[in-house]
Amino acid sequence: MRIFLFSLLIVFLSAPAFAGELLPFPEQDRSPAPSPEQQALEGFRNKIRSLDCTSLNELRMGLRQRVNQAPSSFDRGYYQNRLNAVNNARAQNNCP
Repeated sequence: MRIFLFSLLIVFLSAPAFAGELLPFPEQDRSPAPSPEQQALEGFRNKIRSLDCTSLNELRMGLRQRVNQAPSSFDRGYYQNRLNAVNNARAQNNCP
């Protein structure tokens, strides 16, 4: 019985020496991958970046018509996003 108590005492006293601090798992980058629509819009922005003001104004007028004639809210949002990109490009080029 004495040996059992002695070995139990040793186990309890040595347990904190072997116990380590539990650290959380390293966090992974949780930024969501861009959607196909976001990738397509970024490609559109890259294409119109080099257009002159005349081309941007023509594109703007065509997109305005498409926004107004869009059959659904999804289509309207699609064309509106592109119209916003054209308006931003016009502003960067200081177009009238």
